Amino acid sequence: MGVLTIWESGQFSVSQAGNVYLPGYLLVESRSGKRELKDLNPQEDRSLLAALELARNLLRQRIRPRRIIVVKDRDARDRLRYHVIPGTAEVLDGGSGSQGGAEIARSVCSRFSEGATIYGAIELLDFVSEARHLCRELQSEPGSTS
Repeated sequence: MGVLTIWESGQFSVSQAGNVYLPGYLLVESRSGKRELKDLNPQEDRSLLAALELARNLLRQRIRPRRIIVVKDRDARDRLRYHVIPGTAEVLDGGSGSQGGAEIARSVCSRFSEGATIYGAIELLDFVSEARHLCRELQSEPGSTS
């Protein structure tokens, strides 16, 4: 498992984005190299949904954002990738209020780049450690999917 990886299955992983210095800016990525939803079989569909739900639950429990923004990365050429962004006041108050998910993702990526924010590698690694622990708790609950 990579240093920023929080959870992984055979088909998908949930990781803290390494190039966005905002704890909780997550990436849900295909591990199989599939690039489009239409390429997924039913088991992979379920695995993607489970990974997205896990990412949302991690943010709800750890960060408690006003909203959660999920955006398909149309620029990812090598794999299917979704950005799962915590819509905190810090993230949302910098926009116009009518921004869509893609605009919010672009804004966050530029506003929270290395050196442009109060967060650094230590905060990202702390978030990953806490999220891994929470992930184990969430998956051990009755009725949870792993």
